[in-house]
Order: sequence, then C-alpha cells, then structure tokens
Amino acid sequence: MHVESQSLNLVSHATDLLVVLVPEGQAAAAIVGLDAADGFAGALAALVAAEEYGGKASAALHLPTLGRIAARWVSLIGLGKGSVGELRNAAGAAGRYARGKGLRTVSFCFPGGAPEGAGQRAVLEGVAEGNYLFDRYKPVAGRKAELESVTLLGSTLDVEASRRALATVAGQRLARDLVNDQPAEVYPESLAAAAVALGGGDLTVTVLDEQQLREKGMN
Repeated sequence: MHVESQSLNLVSHATDLLVVLVPEGQAAAAIVGLDAADGFAGALAALVAAEEYGGKASAALHLPTLGRIAARWVSLIGLGKGSVGELRNAAGAAGRYARGKGLRTVSFCFPGGAPEGAGQRAVLEGVAEGNYLFDRYKPVAGRKAELESVTLLGSTLDVEASRRALATVAGQRLARDLVNDQPAEVYPESLAAAAVALGGGDLTVTVLDEQQLREKGMN
C-alpha cells in the first residue's frame, strides 16, 4: 500500500474515495470546502441536514459525487470526540467501504486538524485493517480490488509513523491469512516455511523438529 500526503484541495483532488473525517457536531463546518460553488453548491449541506448527520463516532454517509468534484465517491465518517481509537475505527469504516466497492485509492481529509504521529499511524492501520478480505479461493471475476494507495490531505507525512504502520499491517495480514486459510494449507511444515520466509537482516529464524521439541521438554 502506497502512502503519501498532499495539499488540501477537496474539489479538484482526484481519488476513488474522498473521506472527510467529521468531528462530532461539526458536520456543517467540515463540508464547507466541498459545498462551495465549484463543488456541491449547497446540495451536500441540504443532504446532511435531511439525514440529520452529526458526525457521531463511525457514523457514515456515503455518496456518489456525480462529477461535481474530481473524486468518484465521498464518505463523511464521524470521529466522535476524535481520540486515536476513534480515528482508527473511522478509517477502518472507510477501508471496508472501499473494499466493498472495489475502490483502489482513498484520500483522507481532517477538518478537525491533521493528525500527527500516533494519529497518522492509527489512520493507516485502520484503513488497511478494514480493507482486508480473505478471498483467495473466490473466482477471480468475483473478487473486489484491494486498496493500492492512501493519501493524507493537508498533512505532512510522518515517515516513521507510516513505516511502523505498514510493518504492523503486513504482520497482521500474514497472521490473518494463516488463520483464514484451509487446514490442508496450514500445518506445521507450512507454518515453519512461513516463519523462515520472514528471516533476514536482524531476524534469525530457527525451526525445531519434533525430537528437538521433546528434548527441550516442550511436549
């Protein structure tokens, strides 16, 4: 998954899914940039009012843009009070929606203020976790595309937070794949092979056979 940051221009930013993370009670303020004359021209505010959308934690409003802005879809997703956990959950909701639609690029806007460090890491981990789907045994024609890139709008990318997030996501994905796979594919020898494949650099992998396990009293 590619990660980058860009300047904030909601109307002209091209992406499959534009996610506006809405602090609770601030929906009207959060959509001002989208609802300008060159965007939704007030239609979005009318819809938010009609739906009584208030930005409660993980509450979502998903809409096609109908060509009014450069993004194909826009999602308003509630942040609640804006804690790191709520950031993660909101990003997870965006990831699930993107996978359900087969959308490849997602961009996040933060009207309540761009997150740094742990907040950016929560967003990246959350969207990847939500986007995960084990579909290895589905016909290729029936699979939904997974996420290829994430853009943080109006933020300066925290490179270290991004590196740690992507490493965590890779580990989670491997673990989830192993748990979800068929018993015929996941057995002691294949688990050992998966562990060995992770070796290299600062990581050394040692595989013990049955006799060695008994000698160590591991039973």
